[in-house]
Amino acid sequence: MINTYLDVLRLEAGSRPLRRENFNIRDTVSQAKQVLEPLAQASKITVVTEVTADVPPLEGDPHLISGVLLNLLSNAVKYTPNGREVKLRATVEGNMVLVEVQNPGPVIPPQELAHLFQAFYRGREQEGTTAGWGIGLSFVKRIAEQHGGKVEATSNAESGTCFRVYLPVSGLYSVRNHNETCLR
Repeated sequence: MINTYLDVLRLEAGSRPLRRENFNIRDTVSQAKQVLEPLAQASKITVVTEVTADVPPLEGDPHLISGVLLNLLSNAVKYTPNGREVKLRATVEGNMVLVEVQNPGPVIPPQELAHLFQAFYRGREQEGTTAGWGIGLSFVKRIAEQHGGKVEATSNAESGTCFRVYLPVSGLYSVRNHNETCLR
C-alpha cells in the first residue's frame, strides 16, 4: 500500500504517468482478497466477494486500482468485529463499474462522513484506539478521480459502513448519487 501511495504522489507531481491498460476487475478483486485473507482469518472475519458477469474490463492503472481495493478491504477488516463478514462487490451501474466494500463495524457519524477523504483525518472514535495515519482514504479518492471516477461512503446501524468506488467504462463518466442500502 505504501508503494501505491508513493505512485499517487508521483502522479500528482507529474513524475509518473497514469498507466492506461485494459484489465479485468475480477482478477483485481481476487488478488486483493487473497492478500487480505490471512489478516481476516486471524480475526475470524470472512471476506465475501462477488463480481457480476456483466462487468467489462476496465481501462486504467491496475496497480493503483488494486491499491484502492486493498485499502478499503484492510480498513473494513480492521473495523469489523471478530467473527463477522466483510463484503466486496463489483457490478455495472450505467456507464460505471461500481465497486462496493461493506463492513458491519461501528457507525460513522454523518458529520464525520464528510471528512473521511481528507488527508490525515481520523474520526474521534479512531484517534488513539485504532492504528492508522488517516491518509488511505484520501489516496482512494485521488486514485478514483485520476481514473475519471469518484468515491463515496455511507454508514448506518442497519447496513453498516459502505464505501463505493465508481470507475468509468470506456472512459465515459456518468455518476448519480446513491443513498440506498449498500450491496443490494
